[in-house]
Amino acid sequence: ELKRSEMEAKRLVELIELSQDFIALGDSQGRPTYINASGRQLIGLGETDDVGQLQFTDYVPAEWQRFFVETVLRTTREQGRWEGEMQLRHLRTGAAVDVYRSTFALKDASGQLLGYGTVTRDITEQKRAQEALRASEERLRLMLEAVSDHAIFMLDPDGNILTWSRGAEQIDGHMAEEIIGQHYSCLFTADAIAQGLPER
Repeated sequence: ELKRSEMEAKRLVELIELSQDFIALGDSQGRPTYINASGRQLIGLGETDDVGQLQFTDYVPAEWQRFFVETVLRTTREQGRWEGEMQLRHLRTGAAVDVYRSTFALKDASGQLLGYGTVTRDITEQKRAQEALRASEERLRLMLEAVSDHAIFMLDPDGNILTWSRGAEQIDGHMAEEIIGQHYSCLFTADAIAQGLPER
């Protein structure tokens, strides 16, 4: 039983070390006691650097410090868990890293706080992709607004109107706020619908 338990513990440690997520443990005073390999890489710690010399806040950017202490840690202490987006700081470069963080309280049988655990995922590339998409959508919106002599609109797969250009407002007479979300069949007369709507 002892050997089996030791093997299971060893496999668990190997699994944590192989994880691409930042996985860490810390004491109740806000000092990390363990950070896995991916976590060390994320915040710029070397393999042999002593995590015991750090505080949690050392790798949190200045602008996130208050939120981290007053929201993340307080919520974790009081409710047992906090989950959401925030930023960490790379200790060597100072660069901010966008992360999705789950922090949970480690308590004894009586409910006394023993420390904290966290599983944190780097979402920097995901955030960049989202920002690129937003920029692309904004360029499309500006383009649609600039075209005033054509009725331009887009549909979703079910045929509902997603966008409605300023030109469409002027030519068709419907304002964007009243037409967006409607099925494109609303643009046709009853006779046209009876004859069959055009292919999209």
